[in-house]
Amino acid sequence: LHFGVFLFPHLNAEHLCTECGKGWLRFENTCYFLSQNRFTWQQSRQECQRLGGDLAVITNERVQMYLSRKGSLHYWIGLNHLGTNEWTWINNTVSTVRYWGDLSLPGECAILAGNEPPERSWRPSSCSLYLQYICQKM
Repeated sequence: LHFGVFLFPHLNAEHLCTECGKGWLRFENTCYFLSQNRFTWQQSRQECQRLGGDLAVITNERVQMYLSRKGSLHYWIGLNHLGTNEWTWINNTVSTVRYWGDLSLPGECAILAGNEPPERSWRPSSCSLYLQYICQKM
């Protein structure tokens, strides 16, 4: 009788997450979903909530790099300055990390532009544009 031991030399921080649900990706104990469908910012937020999460809140450089490398499209994230003068996340925290590209563009909602370098991939955009979105859930 022979028992084998299987070693995994590296475990990637990303994997398809069965606890998160089909189509979600897990990274650093958070689940992310990159949509195929396009909605306005508000509709995207409602869709994320319907899926059990909300639009993505980017809290550190690792998450920014991870999400920036997931696609070459423009995605809604959970950052806006609707009714305020400062960019605020949907969890009511002011953005302390900033990865803005051209902040002079008009718009009150933020997108992550996957075709731009991660360190400057955020863009203001009109909240009424139909774009894909990134959801997250813990």
